[in-house]
Amino acid sequence: MIIVRNSNTYIWLVALVFVAMFASSCASSKKIAESSTQTAPLQGREKVAFDETFFNGLSAKYAGDYKSATVYFKQCLTINPNSVAVKYELSTIYIHMGYNENAIEMAEAVIASEPDNIWYLENVASVYQNTKEYKKSAEVYEKLLTKKPNEVSYYYELGSAYLYINNAAGAINTYENLQALTGFENSLAEQLYKLYEHQGMDAKAEEALIELINHNPTEIRYVSMLAAFYKKSGETQKAVNLYERLKKEHPNDPYVKLALYEYYHELGQEEEAFNNLEAAFRSTEVNIDSKVGILLALMDVSVKDAAVKEEVYELMDILTEAHPNNAKTWAIYGDFLYGENKKAESRSMFLKSIEIDNSKYQVWNQVLFIDSELNEVDSIIAHSKSCIELFPNQVLPHYFNGIGHVQKQEFKEGIKSLENAKEFAYGMPDLEVQIMANLGDAYYQVGEYQKSWFAYDHSLRMNPSNDYVLNNYAFFLGEQGEDLDKALEMSKRTVDEFPLRSIYLDTYGWILFKMENYSEAVKYLSKAVQYDTFKSSEILEHLGDAQYKSGDIQSAVKSWQAAKESGEGSDQLDDKIKNKKLAN
Repeated sequence: MIIVRNSNTYIWLVALVFVAMFASSCASSKKIAESSTQTAPLQGREKVAFDETFFNGLSAKYAGDYKSATVYFKQCLTINPNSVAVKYELSTIYIHMGYNENAIEMAEAVIASEPDNIWYLENVASVYQNTKEYKKSAEVYEKLLTKKPNEVSYYYELGSAYLYINNAAGAINTYENLQALTGFENSLAEQLYKLYEHQGMDAKAEEALIELINHNPTEIRYVSMLAAFYKKSGETQKAVNLYERLKKEHPNDPYVKLALYEYYHELGQEEEAFNNLEAAFRSTEVNIDSKVGILLALMDVSVKDAAVKEEVYELMDILTEAHPNNAKTWAIYGDFLYGENKKAESRSMFLKSIEIDNSKYQVWNQVLFIDSELNEVDSIIAHSKSCIELFPNQVLPHYFNGIGHVQKQEFKEGIKSLENAKEFAYGMPDLEVQIMANLGDAYYQVGEYQKSWFAYDHSLRMNPSNDYVLNNYAFFLGEQGEDLDKALEMSKRTVDEFPLRSIYLDTYGWILFKMENYSEAVKYLSKAVQYDTFKSSEILEHLGDAQYKSGDIQSAVKSWQAAKESGEGSDQLDDKIKNKKLAN
């Protein structure tokens, strides 16, 4: 075989082969390929260039490279601005890329050129659906049904569009026409029932339910639905007759028990209602999701009703017997106990859930929060480590692991985890503030002061009024004798906001001491001691130091002695008391 490599004819033949391959795998592509030749009467080099570029666009589209496909198809439009096929392709690509306005523009341009083309009508209807232009979508599907009245998918799409624009009458008419076309179908009949009931068309709603029962004589759910419908419609006797029929024909069916529970509950016969509910809960035939849904509703009521709370406890225990190997059993029990403020017991339930299925991040999350609330640092570290192994890209496990290590004064390990947490905290500013605050504390403790200042500044840029960060940053700057004016300004803000908080008064007084303003330091440190209910050794020692520098040696020694009685104090405290002066 001889190949002339520079021949445009050869390039065009190869392109045709590949376009044919695409066309054989997608009917719509075949239509587009045909249309491209019809709507673009090009000749010679222009035709070759157009077809080759169009082929490249299709290749990129099918490869999922929508950006490149867009470039190719736009190039096609520079060659043939009237190409319907290109505009069609661009409309579908724009939808994938989220460019809704562009998609509508292209799809409408296609329809303007060929208003009766089924393929293009389907496309513009789909574009309208995707861009939530449901009224326009409905209009197009109505037109499509005049062209293809037996196309089932058009009825579903039209009905859906009507529902989105709250046109219940239109939806009902559409689904009734569909039912006439396809015959009875359960899901369609249920949809019609809901619409009839919503519109107050009681006779139609009753008829739909009776038809569902006739087609599904063993499906108890539909009988229960009809009974509930009668009860809601005020036809109490009809409802009672149906419930009695259920009891008689299916005395041990757990789903009947659930229906009877609702029935007796609405009658106010709570003991009978609970007996039926209890029987349903003991059955393994009733799926756990149905039980969990009931429990969640009862848990809401139990907050204000002690009797219901007792029932919930009993049902929870029954659930553990009926579904001991289902992780949801223990997770829902954990949720309930947490609401009861039984945190340790709640955590035990969540951990049992994890033993069965460790793939649910939210359950791990609950465990970590409870560890934190109980301030059990070893548990925080252990559980967060296990969680990180399963969910390495989740921010909270790294954060909890970091603060756990920091609390244990394992600062290097804490820094590593907090730095990891920072990487995953994008878009969560409140959490990022806390991460950077803790990094500021940790870096300071390992002597990396510039990294500490950077972390604190980062935190304050995101939340300039965070009093915890303002206080710690100010105090540590004071300890290092750095940027004392900045430290004093930050500390002053916390004192103005919380004038009775001893730790903030201590920081402010200590910075004044570092700035050699001893009289003002004594003033604020005395207030700190006054409002300190814990009698902090550190605050008392700070006061003594300031009193000594102010010349009140007797008061200084008393403050140092009080600091010694309250705790260990600094390494120099004993020497201060013994020598009655500050250490060098």
